[in-house]
Amino acid sequence: MNEIDRLKPSRLIVWDAKGEFADEGYAQTVGSVAELVRVVVAAGPSGAFKVAYRPKGTPAQVRRAFDLIATLAFEAKNLTFVAEELSEVCQGGQSDSAGWRKCITQGRTEGLTIYALSQRPALIDKNTLGNASLTRCGLLDWLPDAKLMAQKFRCKPEELLDMPELAFIQHTRGGITRGSMLS
Repeated sequence: MNEIDRLKPSRLIVWDAKGEFADEGYAQTVGSVAELVRVVVAAGPSGAFKVAYRPKGTPAQVRRAFDLIATLAFEAKNLTFVAEELSEVCQGGQSDSAGWRKCITQGRTEGLTIYALSQRPALIDKNTLGNASLTRCGLLDWLPDAKLMAQKFRCKPEELLDMPELAFIQHTRGGITRGSMLS
């Protein structure tokens, strides 16, 4: 949310798993995937919109909706796409969404800024981690999550398990840095 405050995108799609982004006023909730599509199509290639979709249904329905919304984000171009609680649309650490794969492998050239968020990194699509231009991780509580992220940050898993509150490690193409959300 701090990044959205900083960037102030005029075109925003949020996969709002818990309704937090809508509740905080970052986007207007739409009731269906069809309504989200209507809003984005009506805005055209450069019009403004800030919409949030809160998934509902069976796990298979949720994954299908995510694929449709990711495909829409890719086709709409030039927008910010927030995927909150990405682990809900992955199975066994993999995503079967062709739309999401296009977003994370080709989205930068289509003007996409993507935020893939998860409390459980071991459960998300590993292609997301591998293609990220910036990865930030704070305190983790579970060793499998810490082991996975330690590979990305070239550190010991214990560092991620023992971090102070709001501290983070960040990986960019420029290297690895450490910091705190308090500073």
